[in-house]
Amino acid sequence: MLLSVLIALTVVVYGLTQAAASSNRDMHRADAVVRFQQGEEAQRLGDLDSAIAWFREAVADSPDDRGYRLTLAAALASGQLDDEAERVLLELRERLPEDPEVSLQLARIEARRFEGAGARRYYQNALASLWTSAQGDERRQVRVELIRFLLDQGERTRALSELLALTPEVAGDVDLQVQAGQLLLEAGDARLALDMFAPVVNDRPDAQEALAGAGEAAYRLREYADADRYLSGVSFPTELIADIRAVTDLILHADPLAPRLGAAERRRRLSMIVTQALHRSDECFAPPEAIRLPEVSLSPVVNVSAGADSEVWPGPESELASLWNASEQLLSGLATRSPQPRDGIEDGLELARKLEQVVTDVCGGAGEPLDQAIVQIAARHGLESE
Repeated sequence: MLLSVLIALTVVVYGLTQAAASSNRDMHRADAVVRFQQGEEAQRLGDLDSAIAWFREAVADSPDDRGYRLTLAAALASGQLDDEAERVLLELRERLPEDPEVSLQLARIEARRFEGAGARRYYQNALASLWTSAQGDERRQVRVELIRFLLDQGERTRALSELLALTPEVAGDVDLQVQAGQLLLEAGDARLALDMFAPVVNDRPDAQEALAGAGEAAYRLREYADADRYLSGVSFPTELIADIRAVTDLILHADPLAPRLGAAERRRRLSMIVTQALHRSDECFAPPEAIRLPEVSLSPVVNVSAGADSEVWPGPESELASLWNASEQLLSGLATRSPQPRDGIEDGLELARKLEQVVTDVCGGAGEPLDQAIVQIAARHGLESE
C-alpha cells in the first residue's frame, strides 16, 4: 500500500511538474512574441539598438524559434555587428544545415568582409539547400546576387558559369531575360546577351531596356547595322547608350571603305577622318601651327598628359612627326581631287588609326565619337590597333 501511495504521489508530482514546465514555456513563448513585436516596432521607427535588445530577449525566451534568430542576425548585421550575427547564424546552422536563409545571411556577412572564398561557399550552400517549389523566384534571386558578387570581385569566368546555369530558368519571363542579358554584358559575353535581349525585342518592340541592351551587345559584336536598328528605338538613352548610338551612326556613315560609294564621297569621308585624327593629336601635343607647319616639330612641345613641365621632342624622324607630315600630304592630295584608289583610301584610314593610337597612348581617353568611330572603322577592315 505504501508503495502504491508513493507511486501515486510520484505521478501527481510529475504531472504537476510537467504542467508547470509547460505553463512556464507557454509564458516564455508569450513573452517572446511580445518582445519580438516590440523589436519590430523599434526597428520600424529606426531605433536599431533597441530593436536588437528586444530581439535578443525574444531569442532568450524562445531559443528554438528559427524566425527570431534570423531576425536578430539580420538586425545585428545591419548594425555592423557581424561577428555576433555570425555566431547566431552558425548556432542555427548546426540545427538547420539545409536552411537556405541561414547560408544566405552568412554569405552576405562574408561578402562584406571581402572574404571571397567564404562568400562563394555560403552562396553555393544556399543554392544547394532545400527550397520549396514556391521559392523558385527567391532561389533565382540568390543566384543573381551571387553573380553580382562575382562580377564585383572581377571573377568573370565564375560569373559566366553561374549565368549559364541561370539562363534556362529565365525563358518566358521578360524582366528576368533583360536582367540576365545585362549581367551577361557585364560579364563580357555579348553574344549570349544578345540572345537574351533579341527575343524580348521581337515580342515587345518598344521594350526600352531590351532595345538598349540589344543595341549595346550588337555594337560590341561589331554588328553595326543591327546595333543602329535597336538603338534607334531607344527613346530616352542613358549617356552610355547615347555615345554608342553616336559612334555607331558615324561608323555607318563615315566609313570611306564602305561599298557602293563614289570617288568623291570616299575622298570626303577620308578627309574628315584624317582631319579629326590631326585635330585630336593637335590638342594632345601642340598648338595648331605644329600641324600646319611641320618644321616646328623640331621644337619641344608640351605633353599635356604629363604636366606643364614635361616635354616631348617629336624630331623629324619620329613616328609622330612622320604621321603629321604624311597626313598633311594626304589632305593636300585629297583637296586637289587627285585619284584615290582603294589602296590609297585604306592607307589613309590606317594613317588616321595610327594617329589615334599615338594620342591614346600618350594622352589617354577615347576622344570624341568620331575618334572612337575611326578606331572601330579601322578594325572593321582588319586594321587593328597594335
